[in-house]
Amino acid sequence: MAKIALVVLTLDAAETLAQCINSANSLAASVLVVDSFSTDSTVAVGRREGAEVLQRPFLSYGDQRNWASQQVPPDTDWLLHLDSDEYLTPELAAEISLAVSHATPEISGFLMRRRMVFLGRPMRFGGLSATWHLRVHRVGRASCEDRRYDQHFVATGRIERLKGFFVDDNRASLEQWTSRHNRWSTAEADEILNPSPQGRRVEPTLRGSPINRKRWLKDRVWTRLPLLLRPFAYFTYRYVLCLGFLDGREGLIFHVLQAFWFRFLVDSKTFERTRLQ
Repeated sequence: MAKIALVVLTLDAAETLAQCINSANSLAASVLVVDSFSTDSTVAVGRREGAEVLQRPFLSYGDQRNWASQQVPPDTDWLLHLDSDEYLTPELAAEISLAVSHATPEISGFLMRRRMVFLGRPMRFGGLSATWHLRVHRVGRASCEDRRYDQHFVATGRIERLKGFFVDDNRASLEQWTSRHNRWSTAEADEILNPSPQGRRVEPTLRGSPINRKRWLKDRVWTRLPLLLRPFAYFTYRYVLCLGFLDGREGLIFHVLQAFWFRFLVDSKTFERTRLQ
């Protein structure tokens, strides 16, 4: 049978790591946790759950993910990447196991749908019911983009889609959530003004996967909309046109923060730095 290694990046993830690892127990032959020197019991939790735990300074997601991909056992055939607050549904775990065991040589990886839980509520509307990510790929056939924010894995070869979904169970407090997104807004503004050196990147095209189309919309449409005004349009699209309001008060909080506040902060930092240049 094909051997799958689960790879998880962590930082202070003691609360969610066990669920992440256990969700892949039925299919993962090995588990690798790469920790960025957590101050809580993340390392102990990882080892308790049977993972090999390595610690390494964090430079960027792409750098950390690509380094981690090279540390798995040498007989590994496939890699499964999850964030520490993500977990597989039982249906998706079974589907992955079956898919990799029957994959023909030209298939390099599989796209999976992500569903988000925010403040304890599944976000089913607002365009969040099916966001696609390449998280399962053959060893040596994919790598993570060298971007400061919004990184995706890029594979060589054919990519298939799975029907199941994995869950992003965001348990961070709003103080933690906004602190992280404040940092990420700085990274996104940096990427806009000073793009990372070109390496393997998601191709912006309407003829590819959902990830290709999303990148096309971001590079060819979003960047041409008026700075500081486009977050208003994006919030209206997500909360009104995509029915985000149907997710109740949690949906209102999420879309105001993620679709408006975060994007407005990115634009504001971009505007600030442009004026200072």
